[in-house]
Amino acid sequence: ELNFSDIGKMTTNDIGEERVLPMGTYRFQVIKAKLVENQSTKENAPAADFVVTSKPLEAKDDVSASTLEGMNLAEEIAYHRIGIFRKKDIHKVRKFAETTGVDTSEGDVETWAKAMIGNTFTAYIKHKQNQSDPEGLPNVNLSSIGTDA
Repeated sequence: ELNFSDIGKMTTNDIGEERVLPMGTYRFQVIKAKLVENQSTKENAPAADFVVTSKPLEAKDDVSASTLEGMNLAEEIAYHRIGIFRKKDIHKVRKFAETTGVDTSEGDVETWAKAMIGNTFTAYIKHKQNQSDPEGLPNVNLSSIGTDA
């Protein structure tokens, strides 16, 4: 684990090469899920975001072993953000919670978020180049989210 004083002393050699998870299907475990009020001043910003932080547990057969070489999955993190613009967008949160095995017949979004922690799901990772930084690393997007069967 890193602490604040360690971060300030890190050199380029300490941090290594910046990489993103290769495209393909992974099994993930939810480590944090929460509803976050959106602070954006942009006109079309969502009222809130439901943010899920997860870690990849394993890469499936469609992920090239050579692209994973030298990566430690245990050190990787993936974020999934569901923008909530209107009431009906909460159905996306409910569906995601159910995908991780949460019974959503009772409780609310915050209850579902707590219940997701530790649960697993599968998702396909795709890359999308950040338009504001075309030379940088691509954004990693989770798509085709499904149950961990």
